[in-house]
Amino acid sequence: MHFLSSGKCKKVFEMLYRRVYNGGDKFSFFEDGLSLIREVLNEKNEAAIIFMDYDLYKGFTDVIYDILKSKNLKIPIILIGDPKRKTAERMNFWVAVNEFQYDIQTLHLMTPLFKKITEALECSEIKKLIFETDNTVENSVLELSPPVKTVKKTVLEPFRKDANLPPSIYNLLAFLFKRRCREVSVDEIASYMNINGSDEKSRKNAVYAYIAKLRKCIDCTPKCKLEVLRTRRGYYKLILR
Repeated sequence: MHFLSSGKCKKVFEMLYRRVYNGGDKFSFFEDGLSLIREVLNEKNEAAIIFMDYDLYKGFTDVIYDILKSKNLKIPIILIGDPKRKTAERMNFWVAVNEFQYDIQTLHLMTPLFKKITEALECSEIKKLIFETDNTVENSVLELSPPVKTVKKTVLEPFRKDANLPPSIYNLLAFLFKRRCREVSVDEIASYMNINGSDEKSRKNAVYAYIAKLRKCIDCTPKCKLEVLRTRRGYYKLILR
């Protein structure tokens, strides 16, 4: 597995890598984001995960995801040093954000690695380096304009920040949001979420349960502008109020 990283303090990422290293892994550090992206796009051995400094790259991740997706690359990106993200939230948040960006539901397979990363970030020496490093951002770090805020980011942002929202429910929300211009069938949802059952009825009941949970999360989210409507039997549509 190849770990690529970029940030203010190389030592942070070196220490983190040593704590999650497994035999045969490889580590690379880049002074700026453009060099990292060029390496990812050009390297023969595919990168497995990307670590980036939260303070430097929090405004550019959508751009980076778009570049990777344009090359059909689905490499998880983890921002290190988010002061608002509590330890208990990190793993589910990383899974939810990356699964949403890449429209996949397989990152649960990386849970053991994400758990090791979470535990490593609790190391006092790493935490000290992260939060005591000068937060000044050099303009040359990533010469890309911050992405323009879209309705998608604004509407879904409360759910990204909700630590109690399970990744599966967030993925269902993202799935419906991307298809908000049309109604979506229960069968489509079951296929996307890889819901298996002994018969068709059990599969549909599982989908209805997920939809009920999503509706409850929406109802519990202040100022939410979304609504899941049943348009006809077996079909639903996400509405922006």
